[in-house]
Amino acid sequence: MWFEELVKDGNINKQKIVLFTASSVSDIEINNLIKKGVHSCLRKPVDIDAVLDKVSQFQ
Repeated sequence: MWFEELVKDGNINKQKIVLFTASSVSDIEINNLIKKGVHSCLRKPVDIDAVLDKVSQFQ
């Protein structure tokens, strides 16, 4: 899996990864991913303003 490769190689912190999920990912799973280096998670359906706000954080 690409995510595990980023973690293994130590490159996860060099990326700005925002998860978009429509599945039933638990808060615990999301927190574990954030601890590994994921920036944040947006759950679908997502408001376009939330997406724009998140993207603006990277500029």
